[in-house]
Amino acid sequence: MNHYILRYVLAIFGIPLVAYFILQAFNWYGNMAERYVLAPLSTERVQFPLHHPWGVGGVNRFNAEDDAGKAAIMDLLDRSISDMESWLGRVYADNYGLICLGENHDTHLRNLIAAQILPRLPADILMIEATRTQSAYFMRHLGTRSPLILLGHDMTAILQAAREANPAVRVLGIEETKRQFDNRRGGDGNSRELSIERNLKAVYKPGQRHLLLYGAFHCSHNSKLYSHLLADPPSGDTSGNKNAMMNIRITREHIEAPIEAFVYFLDEIGFTASRPEYAGDIVITDTAALVKRFREWFPFFTSNELDHFGALVIMRPLRYPTTTNPDNP
Repeated sequence: MNHYILRYVLAIFGIPLVAYFILQAFNWYGNMAERYVLAPLSTERVQFPLHHPWGVGGVNRFNAEDDAGKAAIMDLLDRSISDMESWLGRVYADNYGLICLGENHDTHLRNLIAAQILPRLPADILMIEATRTQSAYFMRHLGTRSPLILLGHDMTAILQAAREANPAVRVLGIEETKRQFDNRRGGDGNSRELSIERNLKAVYKPGQRHLLLYGAFHCSHNSKLYSHLLADPPSGDTSGNKNAMMNIRITREHIEAPIEAFVYFLDEIGFTASRPEYAGDIVITDTAALVKRFREWFPFFTSNELDHFGALVIMRPLRYPTTTNPDNP
């Protein structure tokens, strides 16, 4: 008797419950897909008005220079800034062992890396800010419709581009493991940066090309991770190759106020209009040279950006005409 009652109960309630959970699954997927639709970038030229006077001030200082001074500044900029394509060609020819790509965890920038950088810098090993378990999950689900979210933004384009550039690429998470975290909390004296460094060196293969995609701070000259790698390079890359390691900041024009102010300056003095190749994304290839010249003019830009990285990629998805009066943007 109880058997028949159970069958009736399942018939009455089971089918609606199954339908309910299927509907919930579709709603969840729809919400996930909607959540990661990429919002367009703002078209406003000045998005940090409180910092904008630094850009205007730089233009005014440039205009106060005599002709020789202006020519010297333009020459310095021309030697220190490059278009993306030709610079990437030079980087690839340098046969690097390890490049640290410092990102902002921004989908626009990840799309730039996927479209412009990874196809020209094929890697044997791509190391990401994830655990080994996470990176393995990403690669198993690459090619499915599931969004592969790392630190709040989709990694799909990055992983696809890395694989297309080198089908044999290994994508490895080198983030601190739970055991390392527990040991650190237990007072072993280590830091998260040291855990990442150890995990990196454990998978590093001398003679191969490695890309490290991490938050910008980790790729800074002054971070514990990159400074330790400079002092104690991964095995096999100390054979006199000055380009065995480099650190690159991947950013965009309006993501931070000091960057916006400096790019405004470049536009207003006519530098970006001086060559057709500067019409797109640009790369500051000699950060040290610009620091010496512009620390007083752009103190926040030099201390926040140029002091920390060997090169600075600036994504410029929008272009603006120069103004006739630098005091009125």
